[in-house]
Amino acid sequence: MSGEQQDAHEPARWQRATLPMIDMLPVDGLFGNNMSVNASDLGHALYGKLKVIGDDAPERPLIEMLASIFRMHETPTKTPPFGPMVVLADGSRSAAPDDFAGPLVEVIVAVLERIEHPVARARLAHLAWFLERRRRDEGLVALRAYIDIIERLDDGRLEARGERGILGVTGRDLLRMAFAVCHGLGRPAGEHDRLQELAAGLLRRVGGSDDGFSLRLFTDLALDERAVPPRRRRRNCRDLH
Repeated sequence: MSGEQQDAHEPARWQRATLPMIDMLPVDGLFGNNMSVNASDLGHALYGKLKVIGDDAPERPLIEMLASIFRMHETPTKTPPFGPMVVLADGSRSAAPDDFAGPLVEVIVAVLERIEHPVARARLAHLAWFLERRRRDEGLVALRAYIDIIERLDDGRLEARGERGILGVTGRDLLRMAFAVCHGLGRPAGEHDRLQELAAGLLRRVGGSDDGFSLRLFTDLALDERAVPPRRRRRNCRDLH
């Protein structure tokens, strides 16, 4: 299958990008007006570009790298926070975080500095910080980008595939991912307070509806992150039974 790692002794297609390639590509124009909060949708868009450029195009390895990074699936409550989209019985797989360790982190950070799309910024910054925890600045970029994504999903500037608004699995998972980064950074006060406000506010909103599924999603999140006072926690737990 296209995009899978085939030979452990040769760099995969997504491991061949270099810093000079960044000057060959208008990086920030790659996503146009893409309104998706799903990083995999950005990956699909890049794979579409790969279909129309030549195999020997000098920017191809950089697009391959970015497409593979965005196509990794999210694991908000686990470490690493991303994983291969495809793993086959013979051991071959699509990209995983450790594939980008070493010199490729510099390429990722250089792309990050040129890009504005919040979903792309969150994924690239989070990956760079995960691979090199000394990069606290990139961790903060990721955290603030996740908060930006959540706010844009809530007000309709961004959309979640297959869901209406923020009160679904995607919204919950974005908050989970943001909280995980926030905890890893030592809970910076401004960002941590904002995340708790968002979690508590979304719980209040879903609590006034008859959507039991969303109520459970956001009650569990608020309880885990101590985003509601103790009395409110007990009342919401009783409401779920």
